[in-house]
Amino acid sequence: MSTFFVWAVIPAVIGAALFLIRRFYLLSASLGSAFCALMAFLAWRLPIDSEINLGRVTVFIASSISIFGRQFALHDHDRPLLIIIYLLASFWFFAAYWSRAGRMMVPLGIIAISLLIAAFAVQPFLYAGLLIVLAAFACVPILASPGRLAGKGVLRFLISVSLGAPFILFTGWMLAGVETRPGDVELVNRAAALLCLGIVLLMGIFPFHTWVLMLSQEVHPYAAGFVLVVFPWMVSLFGLNFLQQYAWLNAGEIMFVLRWIGVITAAVAGIWAAFERHLGRLFGYAVLIETGLVIAAASLPTGRELVFEMILPRTVSLGVWALALTIVRRQVNDLQFQSVSGLGRSFPVASAALILAQLSVAGVPLLAAFPLRLALWDAMAQTDFPAALSLLAGSVGLVISGLRVLAVLVTGEQENPWKLTEPAEVLTLMSIAIFFLLVSGIFPQFFLPLLLNALQAFPKTF
Repeated sequence: MSTFFVWAVIPAVIGAALFLIRRFYLLSASLGSAFCALMAFLAWRLPIDSEINLGRVTVFIASSISIFGRQFALHDHDRPLLIIIYLLASFWFFAAYWSRAGRMMVPLGIIAISLLIAAFAVQPFLYAGLLIVLAAFACVPILASPGRLAGKGVLRFLISVSLGAPFILFTGWMLAGVETRPGDVELVNRAAALLCLGIVLLMGIFPFHTWVLMLSQEVHPYAAGFVLVVFPWMVSLFGLNFLQQYAWLNAGEIMFVLRWIGVITAAVAGIWAAFERHLGRLFGYAVLIETGLVIAAASLPTGRELVFEMILPRTVSLGVWALALTIVRRQVNDLQFQSVSGLGRSFPVASAALILAQLSVAGVPLLAAFPLRLALWDAMAQTDFPAALSLLAGSVGLVISGLRVLAVLVTGEQENPWKLTEPAEVLTLMSIAIFFLLVSGIFPQFFLPLLLNALQAFPKTF
């Protein structure tokens, strides 16, 4: 048995089995969340490249396997990364039933994660582009409501991913020429340009970001949040794996371009968010800010550690935000400001979670993202001061937007009295969510060591 079979093939089979029982919504969501937690536990305790005695049966867990002539390898140093992936998946699936995000989310979400893990494990890496496209297609039923035509955001998502994957394949083909002719500067520059363009398309980075905003506006907030958080993050892991295999990609010019791609994305999204009047699109701008920060951090000499440290606040903040948006959306026809005016007086806990999550993404003190935002601003200022100011401007724009949302929710023309009307399960989920936002921001030292251990998956670079 191989590690690829345990953490990619078995999850895909379980996802297919859960798809068959998707009619039993609570059961499938509970089993999916529990299974992902089990996968995280196995990644913690299961030894790799060693034998396991199961009574009379002895099983050898190999780190690699060959399928159709291609190697799929997950080594011992990849275990912390697998723990994080499946723990975060369990976190998202835990509230899938209460969010009513759709019966497809848990089974197809597990299948998409298994495909993205396969993309991370495959060698040679250029086949990862095909697996990423398959994962995107697995996400479509999560985003599209059954019986309805897919919206423009879903179609643009597929188009963007389908266009981005060939650039990754072309880059892999050109890298073979770079290895034989390392002094060919023109070939190196072309390969780097193709790589940057492929990553920009796959992650929805400015100016190819419109599908992110469309998805956040058209699709169920929790389902959109899952795809918009998990998919770009896994693609960023693929990009980091790409960088660690080819040291020449860490040249100053390429890192400078990547840095400003991320900075422009985060800054523009934050400034536009300050003028946005739709809660769903605001969530999309927050996703763009997080994506831009990841790209900007990866370009710093010592900033890639921040990429992994940002995983927890990113997932917690955006997950809480998506869940709060789901609760708000149940009460109104749409998420325009005029529709949610005064809603915070009837749903104060959900509204508080929404505001705190937005301020956390902006990097407000005492919330989940603040310690790492401060570290990123400091590291960026030492490397590129104008870039640090631009990132700070994006955060300020999101703070202004958060204050506008707060004013709309607690004031407005509606005469709603201050009354706690949320159901018990909503109060429980939102209270737990707010607790995590505060605890992860006040006591980050309890969570960061595991995240930093995930850097072992990139031993050549880090």
